[in-house]
Amino acid sequence: GTFFDHLSVFLTTERGMSLTRSALIMSVLNSSALFSKLVAGYAGDRFGASKVLCTGCAMALCAISCMLRQTTEVEFFIAFALMFGSGYACVLASMCAIIPGIFGIGDTVFIQSMMLSFYHLGSAAGSTAAGFSLTRFSSYSPAFLIGMVTMGLSLPASMLLLRLEHDKQSLPVAIPKRECATEKSRLLTCAETQELSSSRESVVSES
Repeated sequence: GTFFDHLSVFLTTERGMSLTRSALIMSVLNSSALFSKLVAGYAGDRFGASKVLCTGCAMALCAISCMLRQTTEVEFFIAFALMFGSGYACVLASMCAIIPGIFGIGDTVFIQSMMLSFYHLGSAAGSTAAGFSLTRFSSYSPAFLIGMVTMGLSLPASMLLLRLEHDKQSLPVAIPKRECATEKSRLLTCAETQELSSSRESVVSES
């Protein structure tokens, strides 16, 4: 919420950009988020969603830390928009795939609903904090520092999810009881068939 809601205001008030240039940077940010979701989906299938999540958190953290630099270069903010939009999209796209792999498909809807609720609460809190920062301190720097701290906490949390997913995959797969019973019945049927065939062969040989 800090960046998506206030980036245009930040660029025009603190960096002295025109509305046209600030709108261009916002378009770059949203476009990079759109295409990065597609790339994140492919990368998640190929390398694992947890790795994509860690990469996205690292990219977003680097982009947020760059916002504290005092510069008015348009190229710098375009690079920020590309990096932050890509990292943000990777985080959102990979979370949808990580939850079923760790917690199971049965609890996916509930956990994703809870996570989306906290996501919207955090977005609202970030947007409010950014507005308060501008009103109270005439600067967005305190809000950017809060964004750095929260994203810095998200990075080790994503690494923890990566470890949980790895441990989940390394566990032996438990065969359901129904499949075990079916397999046992199949083996018994095969054994009975072989025994019956042996009995018939012995009767034929005796005859």
